Amino acid sequence: MPRAAKAKVLAGDVESKEVVVDVAVSLFADEPLISDVLAGELELAVEDFARGYWRFRWEPKEKVRPSEGKP
Repeated sequence: MPRAAKAKVLAGDVESKEVVVDVAVSLFADEPLISDVLAGELELAVEDFARGYWRFRWEPKEKVRPSEGKP
């Protein structure tokens, strides 16, 4: 569904800008999947894929955040 929703990242003390997103529903995925384009629009920088460490591009390189667990 093109341009069907808005998304932003809430990360404790800060949040990303809000962006309009396309939505696709999968019967197989049990967590949200985002494209590289959406990650770029949200200004996300991955520091370690295996450990789930990331930060916003505008944050200092020392500010590394862990991925959130499933609710």
